[in-house]
Amino acid sequence: MNDVDRATPLETIAALLSGATRDAVPIENAFVRATDPGRPAPLSRFVSHRRERALRQYLLAHAVISSPGEYGPEWSSARDSRVWARALHLDERIPSNRTSVSKGWAWLESQHLIARPKTSRLATVQLLKDDGSGAPYERPTSNNFQLPHRFWLEGWDRELPLAATAALLIALSLPRPFPFRVEEQAPRYGVSASFLAAGLRQLEQKDVLTHTEETVKAPLSPAGIAVVRRYRLADDWKVSDRPRVRDEAA
Repeated sequence: MNDVDRATPLETIAALLSGATRDAVPIENAFVRATDPGRPAPLSRFVSHRRERALRQYLLAHAVISSPGEYGPEWSSARDSRVWARALHLDERIPSNRTSVSKGWAWLESQHLIARPKTSRLATVQLLKDDGSGAPYERPTSNNFQLPHRFWLEGWDRELPLAATAALLIALSLPRPFPFRVEEQAPRYGVSASFLAAGLRQLEQKDVLTHTEETVKAPLSPAGIAVVRRYRLADDWKVSDRPRVRDEAA
């Protein structure tokens, strides 16, 4: 087999997502913002440990595992590590890349975001609750946001660095447009103000996000006024959680 015959990463991603029941991934708000003051939100742990690839790996698994499934454990997928490696834009023929995928699963398991039940010779990945509590996964019906499949199909998973990806997830979890003061909001998400500001700036540079500025009355500020930025995601990042309509004639 030569290189021409091999599936590309994008073709692999498209094939993995083709079986999804929706065009977006529902993720609990608790993934980005902690509900328990004593336990940081999972997103902040990806950031503090600089686990950019692990975050992409987790989000991709979340997109692929879109229904309870008929075989194996609920909310799980069993795939060869080479398929996952290729979908993560790694050369699956290199053993160290396959090892990297396995290490990614191990780290996600240590964060109580997935389980790895032993069901077959293939690596089985089972989703757990998005808040990192280790509880069984349930599709969220409230207090959640939607990550569109275009994140993968248009190459944003490779285009956006860790700060921009984190900022995108936070932005998707907020009303639109949303007022946002980075210095106040960053601690609520368990990240530094400089990190979050960099992510928002990177999204604006990619035309994913825009902002306007508004001067408001601020009785406790020295000047009596303050400038508030209101951010808005581009319209094509707006999605609903309706099931995908399939073409029966296809």
